[in-house]
Amino acid sequence: MKNLRVYIDKDKHETYEKLVKRGSENPDHFPFQTMKDLFMLSACLGFKHDAFEEIGSSKDIFSSDVFDEKVDIPMIISLAYAKDKNLMNLLDGRKVLDIAQGYANGGIGYVVEEVINNPGKPLNNLVEMILD
Repeated sequence: MKNLRVYIDKDKHETYEKLVKRGSENPDHFPFQTMKDLFMLSACLGFKHDAFEEIGSSKDIFSSDVFDEKVDIPMIISLAYAKDKNLMNLLDGRKVLDIAQGYANGGIGYVVEEVINNPGKPLNNLVEMILD
């Protein structure tokens, strides 16, 4: 899954920007250090809520090279297998990533609902969401 670009829906890019501020002095308001971190949570929530949404108008946000081979890649592959149940598709990094992107696209709304729309600081809301 090397040298592939990761995409999100253009309409959702502003949400990513709201939650991710590299080097921010205020992590209470920007709880994600990287777009990859937010993407992974969104993909997992998309899967949890069966919220797979194809990407309409895409925006390139990072390279797949940033995925951790021991943590992120197995998670992404698991999401792809759970959706397709096709082992052959797991050999195609682009297909696997497309599935993760669809779940992240559907899952970002759940992140917004829990982290941004709830009263309080986004970091506190994220911690509460994880603990629930």
